[in-house]
Amino acid sequence: SSFKLKLSFLFHCMFFSLFADKRVHASCPIQLSSSSVVLKYGDSVSINCSTSETMFEGIGWEAPMGGTGVEKVNHLTWTVEELTDWNISPQCYINPSSESQFDQCFSKPKIVLYSNIPRGDQYQLQRCNQWSPVQNLNISWYKGDTKLDTETLNNPQRSPVNLSPVYNFKPSRKDDGVTFRCEAYMDLGPEGPQFNVSSQEYKIEVYCKYIMSNYLFEKFQMPYLGCLKWSCSAPELLEGDTLEKLCSVTGNPDPHVIWLKDGQSTDPTVKLKRGDEGYYTVKAEGSSYFEKTLQVYVLCEYHI
Repeated sequence: SSFKLKLSFLFHCMFFSLFADKRVHASCPIQLSSSSVVLKYGDSVSINCSTSETMFEGIGWEAPMGGTGVEKVNHLTWTVEELTDWNISPQCYINPSSESQFDQCFSKPKIVLYSNIPRGDQYQLQRCNQWSPVQNLNISWYKGDTKLDTETLNNPQRSPVNLSPVYNFKPSRKDDGVTFRCEAYMDLGPEGPQFNVSSQEYKIEVYCKYIMSNYLFEKFQMPYLGCLKWSCSAPELLEGDTLEKLCSVTGNPDPHVIWLKDGQSTDPTVKLKRGDEGYYTVKAEGSSYFEKTLQVYVLCEYHI
């Protein structure tokens, strides 16, 4: 029984020793000077990899740019003077010796390359530029000082991507003359710079077709049709009134309006007399064409 007790004690000690050893070396025994680096495309980068282990064959860097062989040193630096690989993912690795209590392992720093967001004109609320990295980009649209929409781009590609963010809107008459712009915000985390770039403002002109209504009986009404404003009064005018007072039509761009009587052009600003009543034709020309014939009565105004 004494032999069994000693054997059991020895087994438990060996089991505990092995278990404790695996816990100590559960993580990779290398440290990086920077776990994440943000830098501009074409800039230089340098990250140091070190270990406090004494029993190992060597450490090294594996990368398409700045890679090293295995060296028996306690620290080794990965350096690239001009980093131009958008998708680079270097890793530092350590090779164990036969006496080591760990397997080969590696550690990867996160590398984020960015390029400057170019400024440019905005055309019909569309931006066409190269962006990188896209997954860090937010696009916001503004009408005047009012934010209309924000779009977060989720493209995982790390190299520059040609994007044309578009904001769709339906203009109305009141939008004529307002300004639009877009802002791009690139969030590169605490390690990198913060970009917030605005496009030039784009002032829109709302061009509208216009039409005249045959609604002639309610005075002083000013109905709206889309971005068109038109008005007509009753066809009876007093002596001294003008044709301009009878009907008016506006649009953007301003239409060219002419009045005709018996096929001859007449000045709508001239004051009318009793003998001027009859049939008049009004024509509006511009982005569309309109023609309307009206019978106009000129009445006398009596004062009692």
